[in-house]
Amino acid sequence: MPRRAAPNASDDTRREVPLQAVLFADSFTETFRPITLELPKVLLPLANVPMLEYSLEFLAASGVQEVLLFCTGHAERIERFIEHESQVARRLDVTCVSSPSCLTAGDALRELDRRQLVQSNPFVLMSGDAVANVDLQAAVDEHKRRKKADPNCIMTSIFKELRPNSGASQVRPLADELVVGVDAATSQLVLYEDDPQQRSTRLATLFLEDHAQIALRSDLLDCYIDVCSSEVLLKFAEDFDYQDLRRDFLHNEAQNYELGKKFFAKIVTDEFAARVMDPRTYAGVSQAILQRWVFPMVPDANYLGAGEVTQYEYLRGMRYKDANVTLARTCDVQRECILGAGTTVADHTRVRKSAIGKDCVIGENVTIDGSFLWSNVVVEDGAVVTNAILCDNVVVKRGAVVGEGCVLSFGVVIGEGFTLPPYTKVTKSLAQVEDDGFSSDEDDEASAEKAEPAASNGAPAQWNPKDVGVGGVGRIWTLDEDDIEVDSDSDDEEQAGAKKQARRLDKLKSTLIGARDVVSKKMHRWEEWDTLSSSEEEDEDEDDLLAEANATAVEVPFHQIIRENVCTGDAAGHNVDDLFMEIKSFKFAQNRSFAEVIGAIVPGLLDLIPTGNGQSAMTILGNVRTKFQKWSSVIQRCLVEQEDQLAVVDALEGYCAAPEERRVIWLPLFRFLLQTVYDLEWVSDDVILEWHGAKQANADEEEASDAVAAASKKDMQEFIDWLQESEDDDDDDDEDDDSEEDDSDDE
Repeated sequence: MPRRAAPNASDDTRREVPLQAVLFADSFTETFRPITLELPKVLLPLANVPMLEYSLEFLAASGVQEVLLFCTGHAERIERFIEHESQVARRLDVTCVSSPSCLTAGDALRELDRRQLVQSNPFVLMSGDAVANVDLQAAVDEHKRRKKADPNCIMTSIFKELRPNSGASQVRPLADELVVGVDAATSQLVLYEDDPQQRSTRLATLFLEDHAQIALRSDLLDCYIDVCSSEVLLKFAEDFDYQDLRRDFLHNEAQNYELGKKFFAKIVTDEFAARVMDPRTYAGVSQAILQRWVFPMVPDANYLGAGEVTQYEYLRGMRYKDANVTLARTCDVQRECILGAGTTVADHTRVRKSAIGKDCVIGENVTIDGSFLWSNVVVEDGAVVTNAILCDNVVVKRGAVVGEGCVLSFGVVIGEGFTLPPYTKVTKSLAQVEDDGFSSDEDDEASAEKAEPAASNGAPAQWNPKDVGVGGVGRIWTLDEDDIEVDSDSDDEEQAGAKKQARRLDKLKSTLIGARDVVSKKMHRWEEWDTLSSSEEEDEDEDDLLAEANATAVEVPFHQIIRENVCTGDAAGHNVDDLFMEIKSFKFAQNRSFAEVIGAIVPGLLDLIPTGNGQSAMTILGNVRTKFQKWSSVIQRCLVEQEDQLAVVDALEGYCAAPEERRVIWLPLFRFLLQTVYDLEWVSDDVILEWHGAKQANADEEEASDAVAAASKKDMQEFIDWLQESEDDDDDDDEDDDSEEDDSDDE
């Protein structure tokens, strides 16, 4: 191992030391219990790939050569994965550092400093549950430049900007109350506050002397990816009170004006970065991978995984299928799904926005929606699984229903016809064994006592049919075992107990998949912050424009105001994201839906397309595609429900149908407009086919008055036939794969 460079070593000497990264395999949380009693959190599958693979690949692609993987719980299992299973670890020098006595991130950094294992300066500090494709090398170079200019610059942290109403909000933990203060000119971090109990925050007035403009931001997601100088380790070695990397260290040091050490923020917008903090963000990050936000780390790249190399192929609609997958002809695998090798899906089964692992057997008439099935899972005929996580070897028997937000740990069986209530966790373990992180001080003694899984004593356990149904296997994991605590806000003991239990359940629901009631409350609060922050940053002219729009809302139709703002803002060259914030503010003020917003934006964009002076159809369509691509990020943020996709089609239809002078130009182009929004993934094939089916059903009644219905019989039919043939081709490909598999079996 290279000799550790002295503090006064030259820049040339430092360049010879390979860039190192410290990667925490332990998350110091308990949100994935009871799963993490049996499997370390960093090995949980994300889109059928162990979570740790994404972190290692990110570091390898960023120029990191040596990784210090710090682990405590499940250390042997993690080491075995690195040595024998990981595809990425073969391209890196990965050293597993095990220290079961370390209870916090601060303890871990002090242990690394004591062993003098970190030799590169700077080094990367990262959580093993982070998934990112940001330009880390740029952050490292930026940190080095700052450090060279000012030796007091010791740390650069990466934050992801969460654009309002974007899919990125799905990867933001609902418990997140982060507010950061950033110097608008230098990006110096002067405030880091993430305490849900605090209703306000303080900033030393001394900072105002050196920082002319400080932006207080609540729209940033802390990615837990840092570029650190060696002074960071020294800080932890000197202060044993620093336990949590953020709430202790960064919170205090960023505001420690007297010592003069400086911390900086690198804010990324277009790249992806997030942590898997709980089952809810697990689902969000998984869907982001399937939606290709983490490119090039996508399933069909086939260079990530454990053990054998995968053979995923990408199908339209963000669907992925590995080798030897058997799909019945009448099954319906919809958008944003991944199917692992050897999996079978039977007739009349619907799978939507779900990840299914290797060797799973899905019966007939099954519905799987927004769920994550790991390996060797069996879901029998007629069962329903919604927004749930099913670990390896789980069995859901015939007709059973797994409610929203449920977590079924390894080997659990849900009995025939049984309905598992929403937000229920089920496990076979009688007591906790190990955790993905560390317990609180009050639980240290209990954590030290290990217990075996339920049936390990040789005698079959007696499971309660009220928990898992007749023939079921497992028990309910309780709120007490999850250590979910809230403060009481009532003096009446009985009333306080009921309120406290309800708040504990809400706190649990906020970490699980689904829970729209809890999510909507939090999202509304975030949107209020975003709207407030945006309005403060708007220019006076833009504020006047919005105020004028609000003042005239009673007199001028909502659609007309939005449409005019789109046209004038685009013509003036304003940033589309800024225009969207203005539009969204008006939307909330008028209590309108996103479908109504889409119904105004799309015609406004078409108004901007020149059609005179002998413009050819090809020229018009080319200009439409360019304009739609420019505004695509805005439309995508408005596509919350399926009805919002239908609003896109309705807006195009309405624009092309009337008045007469516009219909002459646009009606012949309607089929191509529809294909354009399909290619941009504003609408899915299902929505288009559903719209077309409704048009055909009403054709006889409306043929005389509905011009687009007539067009759908002529120009549209070619496009509709193509969509249907594409679906049939997918089915035929699946059948061909099945036939080849059967032939090979016969041989």
